[in-house]
Amino acid sequence: MSKHQQKLIGNPRQAIAALKKANPAHYCPRILTLTDAKNETKAWVDNIFDKHERLNFLMDQFGDIIRKRWLKKTPAQREKIITTAWVGEMPKYHRPDINAWLSYTPDAYPGPCTDYFVFPHINVDDLSKPRPLLVFMESRAQNSPDAFAAFDWDSMEIGLATAILIPPQLSGWTMSLLGRKTAKTYGQLRSWKHDQGALDLFKDGIGCQAGEGLTTLLVQSKLLDFLVRSISLIIPDIATDQPSSIVETEMAPSDSRILSQAPSSPLEALLEAPYRAPPPIDFRRLQSLIYAKHAEIGDHLWYLRQDPGYFRDTLYDFSEHQLEQLSDTALRPHPRLHTPSFWRRMIANLVTDAYGAPFNWSLTGRRLAGVLKLYESYKDRITPGKRLPHDLEIAITKLLYQLARAMSFLTICLQMGLQGSPPFRKYFLRDPTDDLDNPVIEPIKTYKNEIMLRWLLMQLKDERSLRFFGLHSLLSYVHRLMLSQPQGRAMVSGWVAKILSDMALINEIERQIAFLRLKRQDKPALAEESLRFDYAEQTIPLEMVFSAMESHEDIFQYDSPLELFNYPSDQERTEATTWGMRNAEKHLDILWEKVDEIVKAKTGKPLLPSVCPQIAERMLKRTPEWGAPANDFEVLSTALEAAMERLKVAGNELSEALDDLNAVCPPKLAPQAPQSTSDTPTPKTTCGPTPSKYKGKQRSIPLGKKAYKTFMTLFYKPDDKNAGPHPPDLAWSDFLNAMVNIGFTTEKLTGSAWIFTLKEDIEGESVNAIIFHEPHP
Repeated sequence: MSKHQQKLIGNPRQAIAALKKANPAHYCPRILTLTDAKNETKAWVDNIFDKHERLNFLMDQFGDIIRKRWLKKTPAQREKIITTAWVGEMPKYHRPDINAWLSYTPDAYPGPCTDYFVFPHINVDDLSKPRPLLVFMESRAQNSPDAFAAFDWDSMEIGLATAILIPPQLSGWTMSLLGRKTAKTYGQLRSWKHDQGALDLFKDGIGCQAGEGLTTLLVQSKLLDFLVRSISLIIPDIATDQPSSIVETEMAPSDSRILSQAPSSPLEALLEAPYRAPPPIDFRRLQSLIYAKHAEIGDHLWYLRQDPGYFRDTLYDFSEHQLEQLSDTALRPHPRLHTPSFWRRMIANLVTDAYGAPFNWSLTGRRLAGVLKLYESYKDRITPGKRLPHDLEIAITKLLYQLARAMSFLTICLQMGLQGSPPFRKYFLRDPTDDLDNPVIEPIKTYKNEIMLRWLLMQLKDERSLRFFGLHSLLSYVHRLMLSQPQGRAMVSGWVAKILSDMALINEIERQIAFLRLKRQDKPALAEESLRFDYAEQTIPLEMVFSAMESHEDIFQYDSPLELFNYPSDQERTEATTWGMRNAEKHLDILWEKVDEIVKAKTGKPLLPSVCPQIAERMLKRTPEWGAPANDFEVLSTALEAAMERLKVAGNELSEALDDLNAVCPPKLAPQAPQSTSDTPTPKTTCGPTPSKYKGKQRSIPLGKKAYKTFMTLFYKPDDKNAGPHPPDLAWSDFLNAMVNIGFTTEKLTGSAWIFTLKEDIEGESVNAIIFHEPHP
């Protein structure tokens, strides 16, 4: 570094002048003096606490009236109120910062920022709906400003990343916001020169730069002012502090707070999330999500071994999401498509993915359990103004590194499969002159006139875009468009939807941990090299399996595997269909036997114990020869196992599956499930661990007529005299209602996943959850 450069770093004003001289069009930040910073801080803080006190008073005294009048207003009236209350022009559409960035040019934003990037959640589209504004008012009134400080700053991530928003600069000073509950301490400035603790707070992410803090104060002041002005427009007949002008009938007390009422739909919950207070960390919910996910992929693994039809369908999904599916610019197919080498790679990827996923989720569960154990021992010592204990911070750092590696893998999957997926192929062509292994993808159309969802999905497969826009912002926008636009779901294949579900789960864990870490932690607890070494040590068993697979890919050599694993279990049982089922089962068993032999030669153990020892072995059920007698015990055993795999409400034990089967169907009417699981039209189900309090107990659950019909459809019995030749269609909404009827709560995750939790366990200590994937149209 030259002496001139060192001189510029030591003198910010001179550095800014040099930048302006080199590029007059470049916007440079405002340089603050200490006096200016203190005066602005005091003015913003005084206004924030004054407006917060006023908002709290109005919601406490007149909250019921505000809610009643707001909900009675028409959309046009609500729009007029919020646009009048907002100082400046309120953007029309959701996430105006993302929409503005798409049309951004340097000339379009000559100033430091626009309100679009400073207030990305302020827009007519969201706030004119019945609930979000009321949620916004109640949340900001019930919580002190410091509870929102980190969220308000992080909401500006796109403006900050693009340098459209540049905070003012005051070198050598830290501002404290987190954990400061009074006007006297909120926004306190501390000098690095005279207070070593001030620099430590900044390095640890507990404090922030003075300019960042001032920007956060500006945001909070304007938001609180907007909420107070909105109330004055909703109830203009109220005197300043006197409720006497309110009609007595409107003052009747009630428990109508919007925050106490659950959102009526996943879309409503998504819309309200930015206006609610950041939730406290919920380790039990995170464990429930991971256990349910682990059980889901464990079932997926066994379906691949048990059911040739499921194996074939999964292989077909893999093949349909490859870049080889793209035509070249002359509309010719890829020369390697559907060749033996293509299918060899598909099967190898399917096998390694099937065992890699449960290994990684199991490792994530162990990491999270370690964090939870340390958190429980330190929770009385964790406060917003102090750094986390060192060993807890190390455990969190290892967990986040594991999640980052998992997210990187999902990003690679999207890179390989999104553009080749059936809904996306029409938008891209392949360059025939380029390397077949790394083709250049040429878009057929520009993004300008295409729907927003396609552009957002393309950003999710780019790691730079994920860092730029933020994973949570992109996933929330994608989820919103999928729920609100009819064409949205058609743009996302079932394979892509499951990847989005996994990305959302990882993001939820990262966000919860971020609340514990106070959002920002500039100084890592472990060096990158140490994290890589620790991860490599943990994944040695998996790497050994992958190495064995790579050196023996010839075992996956098939000319037409889709025909080989064709499983006619959905057809009428005849001698021919029975032979076809047995033949497919034989080839599937041969394939997995070869895989187990190769892995055992490398690791000394078969594949499952080598990689996933926590997944219990299951007994494979195979189709008997045509005409072979089947005793009653075999028929009952097969029926109960199929029922357990379709709806594992009570867990993995056969006796518990029988309890649930009797609970949803009277014993005399309990249906017999078919032998194969591949012919079911119902959604795939999985479950987490089951509480032992139900073991060995008979459960009686009263069912309504509609719910009973739903379960009779799930447990379809072909030889029942009242049953038709095929199971009737089952609406997803009917399935949700039936699950709620037998005692589950439901929560929609991003993508196709829904998580179901037993209501009886919500307040308990046990973790019992099921993940269902909504069938894709």
